[in-house]
Amino acid sequence: MVVNGKSWQSMVVNGKSGSHGSQWQIMAAHGSQWQVMAVHGSQWQIMAAHGSQWLVMAVHGSQWQVMAVHGSQWLVMAVHGSQWQIMAVHGSQWQVMAVHGSQWQIMAVHGSQWQSMTSHGSQWQIMAAHGSQWLVMEVHGSQWQIMAVHGSQWQVMAAHGSQWKVMAAHGSQWQVMAVHGSQWQVMAVHGSQWQVMAVHGSQWLVMAVHGSQWLVMAVHGSQWQIMAVHGSQWQVMAVHGSQW
Repeated sequence: MVVNGKSWQSMVVNGKSGSHGSQWQIMAAHGSQWQVMAVHGSQWQIMAAHGSQWLVMAVHGSQWQVMAVHGSQWLVMAVHGSQWQIMAVHGSQWQVMAVHGSQWQIMAVHGSQWQSMTSHGSQWQIMAAHGSQWLVMEVHGSQWQIMAVHGSQWQVMAAHGSQWKVMAAHGSQWQVMAVHGSQWQVMAVHGSQWQVMAVHGSQWLVMAVHGSQWLVMAVHGSQWQIMAVHGSQWQVMAVHGSQW
């Protein structure tokens, strides 16, 4: 098989070697770097180590938990029912977002400075501590912009420099994006259909697609490509250079 002008090694997994009942474990070592994929029923668990950087993705039913550490930087996303909890630390900077019912609470610490946002009825209050001084704001220079939209539709955006952007869209449809420089992008899309993408520079791309059909792709530079295709038919492809 030839992909983008390069030769690829492919495997069709149909219950032969590597299967443990209906559970799959696929492991490949790239130097000291490991990439592990396992499906437990309809649940996926994907773990990959890039040096000291970890990318862990797991779906438990319709609940997603995505964890990634980039050096000392953490990006953690979890959905519990229809409630989202997003936590990220950028060095010593924390950004925590949680929805409790229809109320949003956003807290961020920049060094020893705290910035919090709470909903009081349909009114929003944004507070930020600058030293010992407190102020209420929607836009702080070009750094922070937080918006909330009435009814059951929510749109929340927080920009810290050009690093972070978080968006949540109306009803039961969620769109969450977190950008750390040009490194990370995470998206989750409406209903029972999930699309999750995490970009670490040009290294990692992970996608999961709707219903009982799964498409999982992980790119480590131009080295890794892993795909799993719908139903009870599995197609898994991985390139470790040209070696397995």
